[in-house]
Amino acid sequence: GHRPPCAPGPATRPGTAAGHDADADHDEGPVVAVELEPDLFRPHDRFHWRIWTWTAGQDTVRTVDQDTDGEGASLAELPYLLNEPLTRTFGRLDGHRRARLELALPVEHFGVNVHLWRPGPVVSSLKPHPAERPFGVHRQVVLRCLKRRGEPTEMWRERWHGVAENAPKALPVQSDAAARTLAEAPPGAVPVLCRPPAESATTLTQAIGAGYGVVLWHLRAEHTHGCGPDCDRLHEKAAELLATTGRATALPEHLRALRERVSNADSHAYWAEDLALLYDDPSRPIPLCDDLLESP
Repeated sequence: GHRPPCAPGPATRPGTAAGHDADADHDEGPVVAVELEPDLFRPHDRFHWRIWTWTAGQDTVRTVDQDTDGEGASLAELPYLLNEPLTRTFGRLDGHRRARLELALPVEHFGVNVHLWRPGPVVSSLKPHPAERPFGVHRQVVLRCLKRRGEPTEMWRERWHGVAENAPKALPVQSDAAARTLAEAPPGAVPVLCRPPAESATTLTQAIGAGYGVVLWHLRAEHTHGCGPDCDRLHEKAAELLATTGRATALPEHLRALRERVSNADSHAYWAEDLALLYDDPSRPIPLCDDLLESP
């Protein structure tokens, strides 16, 4: 069955987090978040979607659309099903800057290539308009953790303020020592994971459990025989990226610019083609809806 509409009332809009960082205000442009809720009966391959928007700060959150199909949809179907509602929503929110696209889903599905989704399956000409390129080229595209809906934890807030108030610094994380590395990292640390979620989402899960709101990872690097030269290059280039970012709130735009360079065949940016970003701002959480999916 379908799920009932979720109208965000006061209870679903947490108040301003203590110590809200002023730098984050520069990042409060329009945002479109797609929430993917696993189906109760087929949680591993079927999802129900809902679209949230923020026109400015956290108190402007609204739910603007959601699916009505009781069966849900697969990840492969979603780019086509969401094409029309996303196009309509972006058309309403895009202004002097394009709205960011955030995808909130379970960590085990963080291998999704949402930055490669595009506005439509057919372009208007052989010389398509820039807006017809993949979303990741012309707008910021990031991932969020579905389990973080609702009121943020103190650990999440503390880690977020650590990267918002300090110069972000890359934290290379090896799977075998992830828990200790993540727990002992200083404020400002941004975990960089070379092992893709398709192989193992354990380290990403540990990073989120340790309160990190900003994490970078590679979507495709194979680890059949462990880490190799590609991993070293990823960590080196990610460290350079973070060193030039200045503040973590600028990272979504820096990554978008890298993706645009990749699309323009800039070989110096190719290292970032399969780079993904968790950007989970606790001052603007996905509202928590208590409505459960109804039985069919």
